[in-house]
Amino acid sequence: LASESAALSLAATDELAASAELQSKGIADREEGVLLQEGAIVEEEKAEVELARAAEEAFMAEVKQEEATALHEKSAADLAESDALLSSSVELGAKSQLLQSEAEMERSEAAMDEERS
Repeated sequence: LASESAALSLAATDELAASAELQSKGIADREEGVLLQEGAIVEEEKAEVELARAAEEAFMAEVKQEEATALHEKSAADLAESDALLSSSVELGAKSQLLQSEAEMERSEAAMDEERS
């Protein structure tokens, strides 16, 4: 009976050691799981930062596109105004030449009238 009790005691000690070893492995696995979870959280935070940066860049690109469109429209309006001013200048130049010609003719006529009299 004593030998049977000693064998059971030895088996119980072995079971206790195996249980302690499994418990240690379980703790190590949990610690590894926590580390992996922390790593996943860090990566998720990095992804959120990159997503925010990409959204900001997309917004800024849209703003720059709107500015470029506005500048293009202003340039087109300035060009149209420049064309109108050039056309007006050419027209005024032609009128000025016509008036100069008329003034010269009137001076010539006046000079001829003066010579006749």
